[in-house]
Amino acid sequence: MMNQRTNCSNPAAAVLLFGAVATLAACDALSVQNPAAINEEDLTDPNLITAMANSVVSEFQGMYSQLAYTLAVFTDEVVTGETATTWMELDLRIISPTTTAVSSNVYVPLQRARHAGDDMAARLKKLVENPSADLRVATALAYGGYSYVLLGEYMCHAPIKVGEDALSSDQLLAIAIQRLDEAMNVAMAAKSQGANASQADRLAFLARVGAARAALQMGNNSLAVSYASGVPGDFVYWVRHLSEPTSVRNVFAARTTGSSQTLGVDVAFRGLNDRRVRHAANPRTGGNQKTLLWTPFQPPSFSGWTEAGGDMAFQHDTDIRMSSGLEARYILAEAGGMTGVQLLSFINERRAVGGQGSFAGTDLMAELRDQRRRDFFLDGHRLGDLRRYKRFHNLDLFPKGPHPNADDWGWGNYSDAECFVPSRGEIIGNPGYNG
Repeated sequence: MMNQRTNCSNPAAAVLLFGAVATLAACDALSVQNPAAINEEDLTDPNLITAMANSVVSEFQGMYSQLAYTLAVFTDEVVTGETATTWMELDLRIISPTTTAVSSNVYVPLQRARHAGDDMAARLKKLVENPSADLRVATALAYGGYSYVLLGEYMCHAPIKVGEDALSSDQLLAIAIQRLDEAMNVAMAAKSQGANASQADRLAFLARVGAARAALQMGNNSLAVSYASGVPGDFVYWVRHLSEPTSVRNVFAARTTGSSQTLGVDVAFRGLNDRRVRHAANPRTGGNQKTLLWTPFQPPSFSGWTEAGGDMAFQHDTDIRMSSGLEARYILAEAGGMTGVQLLSFINERRAVGGQGSFAGTDLMAELRDQRRRDFFLDGHRLGDLRRYKRFHNLDLFPKGPHPNADDWGWGNYSDAECFVPSRGEIIGNPGYNG
């Protein structure tokens, strides 16, 4: 099929639909013929309803491992051995609209995923017989909502409409809660009308954890507890990866092996003697042939990890945990949804998973934060955590002072960026965005 593919200031002008490109927004731009694309008018075809819902999942899953990798470099989880200056700047917490590592790996992919969720949910509501009780609508809303959660956690601010100025982190998180609330309600309504009960429950739990995460990030602890309560402890929702095609591979595999290795565990996470944060005993170099890299092995948020131990390397088809009952319990613990006795029990449970003895200290919340960073190592949670701790707990845990490469390679001290800013393309192409 032939169509005209557009390019515009909206970075989310197109989304993958089973390998084809479906145009989602009409813009004033140069148009080209794309024989592999689906005409926009075909997105009114009821036969494409399931594919449209799946396209939202595909857009989110296709960007997630690269997103998590980039976030790990920016925080205190890993150091980079990348050769490009933009990655060195990212590792040093130097962020500007021209930081291409952020634009290509965080901002544009997240905006595409966010727009895919918004656009497809709106289209599906017009196509399905009962939009308030359809699991495909719930899927689009849930994944779109999660994209808003991540935008709110990672971005200092971000616009979501061409011609309009940026929204704050809290405004983005508030929209996330709206989307996820609707997703949960639609999933439960679909279940009540005979839809697949297991799938409906999983979508509802996914939405509840995401909404709780957004509420916690906003400082609304009571709302966070309300959403997190009732999520089963064994609930897990994965971002799936495959060995082929290459577009759906987990990028951690390539970044931790061979001559292209560019990732090593940072000082703050080395030598913890914890089964959840395992790494090579000795460093190596890779990529820039300068940075000493202690190669990480799969942590608990990756599908090859086992509590029994063992140094499992990342694989192309390693899945990443995006949401879980464990996260819901951490939210309850931080937001005041546990008694002191329950909190201590939870902490000791997590310490046991890591091979640690019972907690003998007195600062339960500090220990909770320490256990959380171990349980969610490398999975994209750390930046939101660091921003939240500084905002609501007056704890600045961002890396600071001399970078580990300062002495040997002259990298100098960390800068002070704490979130990402929209790309230069947004500044140039969006007349409503004021920067």
